[in-house]
Amino acid sequence: MKRESLAKIIGIIARQNRIYLVKEMNKIGVSGTEYIFIANIPDYEFTTQQKICNEFEFDSAFATRGVNSLVKKGLVEKVKSKEDTRSFEIKLTDEGRKIKKSVNEKLEYWTNVLGENFDDNEIDLLLSQLLEIKEKAKQEIKNRDRLCNE
Repeated sequence: MKRESLAKIIGIIARQNRIYLVKEMNKIGVSGTEYIFIANIPDYEFTTQQKICNEFEFDSAFATRGVNSLVKKGLVEKVKSKEDTRSFEIKLTDEGRKIKKSVNEKLEYWTNVLGENFDDNEIDLLLSQLLEIKEKAKQEIKNRDRLCNE
């Protein structure tokens, strides 16, 4: 039997994930990328755009576009950082917190669908393996970038 390509399977899962998220998030008025910010901004505290960039490995331009879109929709408040005037702090508005509840419900549903045939140990193992794959991919990209720049 021919072995499936790991990259192919990951790509298919990523596309199916994107299809689900775009459809479901559009129903509640956020884009298929804005939900990431809403789901990861604390309910009542400020955080920095950079913190979210670091956690999800986004570039700062992508984060700025996403956050600015959420500010225009009235879901996020954005202020200059008192500690570093070059950066911004962001916080959910009351409306943003309402939307966050719906976002989290949709994410939880999707997580349950994807993991319904696995027990907790299998999920933990799968997540560990996926994190290892992510780190290997990240390192390979860095290595290739380094080689191209030499």
